[in-house]
Amino acid sequence: MDQRIKIVFLDIDGTLVVSGCEASKMAIDAIQQVRKNGHKVYLSTGRPISSVSTAVKNIPVDGGIYSAGRYVIADKEILSDKYMSMEVVRLLQDVLLDLKAKRSIESSEGVFVDQYDDSWGITYDEWLRFRNVICGRNAVSMEQFNNNPTYKMVFISPSEACVAQIRLAVSELQNNKIDIPLSIVVFGKMVPGIPLIVGEISDPSVNKGSALLEICDHYQIDPEDTIAFGDSMNDAPIILQAGIGIAMANSEPELMEIADWSCGSVEEDGIVEAFRQLELM
Repeated sequence: MDQRIKIVFLDIDGTLVVSGCEASKMAIDAIQQVRKNGHKVYLSTGRPISSVSTAVKNIPVDGGIYSAGRYVIADKEILSDKYMSMEVVRLLQDVLLDLKAKRSIESSEGVFVDQYDDSWGITYDEWLRFRNVICGRNAVSMEQFNNNPTYKMVFISPSEACVAQIRLAVSELQNNKIDIPLSIVVFGKMVPGIPLIVGEISDPSVNKGSALLEICDHYQIDPEDTIAFGDSMNDAPIILQAGIGIAMANSEPELMEIADWSCGSVEEDGIVEAFRQLELM
């Protein structure tokens, strides 16, 4: 049995928890057993720390990767706190407004989100449920955004056609107005029963994979001694960077193709069985 200390990175939505729900007791107990055995466990999420549920925040772990790598905490120490260019943020806001997509800005001061639009064919109560799952219950109106330091831009689209238009507009923006690379990750329809599509726009040089390397440097641990779990394409950088990259059974097909292996779905607490197979617990 390999006795070296491992660092385990757990995505939240779709990996540790079913989106909009909380972690199971089985998963929480397994995390604690892994840590008791001397290994490190980190959350690894695209969410800003302000939109992570209190229940998940209360799970004892060694640190976290938030905002897809732009904010990193290790042993209660901030290792990284990186923002997007405010010029780029303003240009992206204009693009999304022109295409009638909703914006959610994840910043150092919290999450700011556009208001309800009854033209999208959902009720106000459905919008509230969607907003609470995607942006967190503490999200506030976009009207309160005052050029706060921004980690990333999230878009909410009513259709695949609108997503295609966003991709085209962002590509044109990079070709004509800015020289900063931007990546788009589309998560799809994240809230059951609500047909809105969620995606994010950010700098691809800062991601979960680059954050993994920062954490390894912090502990002086070889990246080969890391294990990363995920289910969507914003997990791709860390799945590729980790010594072992594991895709959940409910993962996007593209992620399954690049992962080293897969485990059970989030509904099956797939991470627990993987911990056993890896002899972490």
